[in-house]
Amino acid sequence: MSDEMVKIVGEVLVRHAEDDALEPCSTRDVLKGKVVGVYFSAHWCPPCRAFTPVLVTFYKKMKEKGQEFEIIFVSSDSNQEAFTEYYKSMPWLAVPFDDLRKKKLHGQFGTQGIPHFALMEPDGTLITNSARGFVNNDPNGVEFPWRNKEAPSTPGGGLRGYLPVLYFFVFCYVFWSSRGSSASKDASDGS
Repeated sequence: MSDEMVKIVGEVLVRHAEDDALEPCSTRDVLKGKVVGVYFSAHWCPPCRAFTPVLVTFYKKMKEKGQEFEIIFVSSDSNQEAFTEYYKSMPWLAVPFDDLRKKKLHGQFGTQGIPHFALMEPDGTLITNSARGFVNNDPNGVEFPWRNKEAPSTPGGGLRGYLPVLYFFVFCYVFWSSRGSSASKDASDGS
C-alpha cells in the first residue's frame, strides 16, 4: 500500500473489537495490497439502510472468494450513538465518528448524496465512483473490481430521472393556475 492511501483516509481507522467496542487500527496494516471501497452512509437514511445489507452480503462473498478487498465506512450520522448503532451492522472498517477527515472525504469523492460507494486501487487511484450501481448489477462480483467498466445507472440516484415529470407538473400547475385566475376574473366581471 502506498502512502497515497494513508493521505486519502488517514493513519488510523477503527474496527470492531471482541467486546463490541471500537479499536483503532493502522491504515497501512489493514489496507496493504487491497482494493478499498469507501462507503458514505447514515443510520437515518432509508436508501442507506436498504443498501447496507446488500453491501454486507457482497463484502462477505468477496471475502469468501479470497479477494483482497476492504471497505471503509464514512458516517453522515449526527451523533456518536447513531454511528455506533448503525456501524454494528457492518463487518468492515470505519473512519472514527469525530474525525474531521469525513468532510474532506465527501469533497474528495464528490458525494452528492448518500448512499455513495466508491472503489480505489491499493495505491489510492480511483477505480469507480459508482460502485453502488456495480454492486446492485453484479451482486456476485463476477467482474469485480469493475476496472474500465461503464458505470450503471443507480436507482434513487437523485432527481435527474424525474426532472421531465417535475417540469410537466410545474407546467400544468402554472397553466391551470393562470386559467383559474382568469376564469374567476371573468366571473367577477360578469356579476
